[in-house]
Amino acid sequence: TGIAASYNITSVTNNGAGEEQVIIATDMSTSTYAVVGGAGGSAAYTVNILINSATAFTASIRDGNNAAADTSCSIVGCGDQ
Repeated sequence: TGIAASYNITSVTNNGAGEEQVIIATDMSTSTYAVVGGAGGSAAYTVNILINSATAFTASIRDGNNAAADTSCSIVGCGDQ
């Protein structure tokens, strides 16, 4: 778990295999904002995003067999602040 480049992210916490909790520095105005993520490497991965609140979201990363996977990913979020 780590932040390579932080634009409005306070922290990233590993909640277990393939699950990262992301805390936003300057809160969004509501919990209605968009987040998209992608992960890659030598296998196919999916990144599912759960918007928890105006201050946080969870990224769940799965491999091609739908098993939790710890791999690097890129995440972008857009919304009003």
